[in-house]
Amino acid sequence: MTTLLYLEDQYLKTCTATVASVADGAVVLDRTILYPLGGGQASDTGTLVSGGQSWPITLVRRQGDDVAHLVTGAAEALHAADTVTVRLDWDRRYPMMKYHTALHLLSHVAHERYGAGITGNDITPERARIDLALDELTPEMVESIAQGTNELISAGLAVTCTSVPRAEAERLVDPEKTRLDLLPAHIETIRLVRVGTVDIDACGGTHVANTKEIGGIVVAGTTNKGRGRKRMEIRLT
Repeated sequence: MTTLLYLEDQYLKTCTATVASVADGAVVLDRTILYPLGGGQASDTGTLVSGGQSWPITLVRRQGDDVAHLVTGAAEALHAADTVTVRLDWDRRYPMMKYHTALHLLSHVAHERYGAGITGNDITPERARIDLALDELTPEMVESIAQGTNELISAGLAVTCTSVPRAEAERLVDPEKTRLDLLPAHIETIRLVRVGTVDIDACGGTHVANTKEIGGIVVAGTTNKGRGRKRMEIRLT
């Protein structure tokens, strides 16, 4: 099982690790700082270094309980038990941390003001989108959601991440906003992301430590994806 170091410290930019296996260009490590594709967030990228050589990590993905790093040209050079250094492409990761935290705030505002649930999201270094469970999304609603989100960003709220037993998580989150019942029953520990005293949600993604780091957002566009599903795309300012 790969230890996910970013769950404890999302600002780590480098770490050492041991190669667990190498197959078809996929290097499985015993631990990593890189976020694997999933949860609506794009994969981190970076560099793998060993023995004076370095290789680009182009994709990180889950492989059961492990995390596989797709590394170009390393298949013959790396072997199980080798020690390597993992370097994160911080310029790619950091915007996604901002976007992911901004979406938490946006979803809070949309739920608080309009009772909107979340049906999907997508986060890249260039932009983020969120799908809201709404029958309508008027320009006035869009302006209200954006304004409320930016007010929370400017408030400089601390963002903290903790892992708690599932029963405690079920007690702490709003069941209308966070559907823990959709998670498989065998998941006994839930990672909660708290934004000040404003919002608490279950999430395995990467986030900034304070909302002021986000700067601000603008709504780049909206799309009607059908009944009960309205999409907002945002960009950082």
